[in-house]
This record gives sequence, C-alpha cells and structure tokens, in this order.
Amino acid sequence: MNTTYKSIATKLTTSGSTFIYSGSNGTTTLLKSIYCSNITGSASSIDVYIQKSGSVDNVYIIKDALVPIQSSLQPITEPIILEARDSLYVKAGDANRVDIFTSYVQLT
Repeated sequence: MNTTYKSIATKLTTSGSTFIYSGSNGTTTLLKSIYCSNITGSASSIDVYIQKSGSVDNVYIIKDALVPIQSSLQPITEPIILEARDSLYVKAGDANRVDIFTSYVQLT
C-alpha cells in the first residue's frame, strides 16, 4: 500500500459552495486537518461538508460555524475517512474572507 501526504490551499472567492477534494478510484483518503482562517476584519460563517459517492445529500462536519475576525477554526480533531469519489466542500457565508488549508493522506 502506497502512502502519499498532500495538502490543498484554497481561497473562498464566492459565498457559494467551493469544491475542495474528491477521492479517486482505488484510493482511500484520510482527511487529517482543515484550517479555516478569517483573513479580514469582519466575522464570517462557514459550512464544511462531505458528499458521499452516489449521494446527493450533504453530510456536515460543521454548519454555520463562525470564524472569528483574524482568527482560525479547525473543524476536525480526528481523521475522517473518505472513500473513492467522496467529495469535500466548503461554503463561505461571505466571499473573500476565509482561506482554507486542508491536509490529507492518500492510501492506494
């Protein structure tokens, strides 16, 4: 089994849902951490959710969470397993206020 450590940095430039990551076929992913950093002088809310492969329903990790002014929020404290084609999304309450940094491990 191959283990690959990766990360993704994302600027939330819209108040709509932003795609962050999707597992590929034959891959299991351990979502290790998500940091949501408010880079402005105004508070903003976020949703972090998973859409399971083959489902149209969102499974929320956190919903309507307030990211304080010039501060960070870490919505997961333990790894979350994503199976092939499971997708991670973040939705910001306001555009251009929150940056997202995600780290994960791919197992193939």
